[in-house]
Amino acid sequence: MPPELANKVAAQLASQSSDKAFRRQLKPQDISNGLWAMAALDFELPEQALLMPTLVAKGLASPELFRTQELANSIWALATCGSGLASQAGQELAAFCVQRRLRSLEPIQIAAVMWAVAAAGLDGPILRSSSAPSPLMPRLADAASNRVLEFGPQEVANIAWALAIESIDRPALRDELAAAARRLSPIFGRKELVNTIWAFAVLGQKRP
Repeated sequence: MPPELANKVAAQLASQSSDKAFRRQLKPQDISNGLWAMAALDFELPEQALLMPTLVAKGLASPELFRTQELANSIWALATCGSGLASQAGQELAAFCVQRRLRSLEPIQIAAVMWAVAAAGLDGPILRSSSAPSPLMPRLADAASNRVLEFGPQEVANIAWALAIESIDRPALRDELAAAARRLSPIFGRKELVNTIWAFAVLGQKRP
């Protein structure tokens, strides 16, 4: 979508965000799609400032209504948006996801949530008034270790990068990811390859 059209759509949505009927009718898929669009289409800050609180408040009120894909997409989008409100909401949804939905995550969703947790620092307190949450990354790493054979290049790259950023020491998982990277190397994209090589250098595996 062209940036001009994206911002027109964003402005229209933002103008409705204070309407009670609009907020009442929002479904989990609407919230997930709205957050994803906000992140992927890079909405301008005024539109984000108006629309984000509405989507976040509605999503946090009933996270149990989200399907797993909607939950993972929302966490990724909130981490990508990067504002204080988005990061706090992303942390709450990530904690809910790890506590209640971890076993139902697909490989691509595990990778997306791990990337989000690492990219937005969701494993630490987001606000000064926050207490440190229970660590999310170790449990996500456990989930990833059981699904390595199902990973494609993007999952390998994102998970290796997340482990490196968070300094998670899991030699067995690192070695399994390295083996997967070697197997998948012919179909790695440039960005995936660069991120994977960097991650393994940080993790202590010189050659994936």
